[in-house]
Amino acid sequence: MKAMLFLLGAALSVGSLSAQSGSMNQMLNDYLVVKQALVKGDVKQASTGAGQLVATITTVDLATLSETDKKAFSVVSAELLKQAQVIAGAKEVEKQRAGLAALSQQLWPLVKGSDAIGRTVFYDYCPMKQSYWLSAEAAIRNPFYGSQMLGCGKVDDKINE
Repeated sequence: MKAMLFLLGAALSVGSLSAQSGSMNQMLNDYLVVKQALVKGDVKQASTGAGQLVATITTVDLATLSETDKKAFSVVSAELLKQAQVIAGAKEVEKQRAGLAALSQQLWPLVKGSDAIGRTVFYDYCPMKQSYWLSAEAAIRNPFYGSQMLGCGKVDDKINE
């Protein structure tokens, strides 16, 4: 009986961690779709990805987040939502890229301080645009200039090496 209760408790704990990491990771995954679309200059794909990010932000279940993530998300959620909506609604790539710059500044502290991400994330900087973006890979693929200056930038910070 004790073994069954232990297994049930462990399963519930794993489920809670999965839900917690799910919200944060889904937000990051949606962001990365938008970033990659802007690397290619694909307005439609960036808009679609940002629409998914809006949906993810608005459906985050605060009860599944750790206290640290809950506090951090509460501080930035309105601005994350605003910038994701800007990107989703913009018809010009430059407006989407401006939204990504603002979104990145809000998302990075949330991702960096989260105990739920569990993978390497890079915080890259474009000196020409004086803006940052998040990336899943060390190679620079600049979303602010696309093919014009694809390699412009540097890794400024990273988490979970």
